[in-house]
Amino acid sequence: MAGIFISYRRDDSQGFAGRLADDLTEILGPELVFHDVEIPAGYDFTEVLTRAVAASDVLLVVIGRNWRAPSAHTAKSRLFDPADWVRAEIEAAFDQGKHVIPVLVAGANMCNATELPKSISHLSKLQAFQMTDRRWDDDIQDLVKLLLKAVPELRAESAREQLGPAASPAQVLHELGERVLEAVIHRRDGSGRSENSI
Repeated sequence: MAGIFISYRRDDSQGFAGRLADDLTEILGPELVFHDVEIPAGYDFTEVLTRAVAASDVLLVVIGRNWRAPSAHTAKSRLFDPADWVRAEIEAAFDQGKHVIPVLVAGANMCNATELPKSISHLSKLQAFQMTDRRWDDDIQDLVKLLLKAVPELRAESAREQLGPAASPAQVLHELGERVLEAVIHRRDGSGRSENSI
């Protein structure tokens, strides 16, 4: 099943990532958007993240101004820490050949290869998608078009999700028939009232 994994830093772009997840969920369906993977106690975080990324086809890397900020222990970016969750998500996506799209928010700039560990330096070569508060609604529509073009399976999965897991062709036809009947009754009621008012 096709899906979208949203990678972000909580102290960098949590609000933007949440808004992005909500909008994509509304447009494509809740089964297609993965957000906030919880790592159970006692589990290897790398293994859990690798499996979560494996369940998706696209990794959206939400990058804000503090995305590559230094860690509390060194002057280097947290990305150079092998135990960094964001790094692990991007590494898993590249290792598995997933489609990776950097999404710039809050006026952030794309990073250079020298600002990234070698394992994810390829990220700097990818064309980034920029989103702004002022154009957010338009940006979301453009991003959805980009996603559907990059992963055509998302369109089929989204259509299936909107029909619902239990929807059969017979149920769909029955629902359409009811809608047509309601429309006909509504028109008759409307025309009847207009005739009485003349």
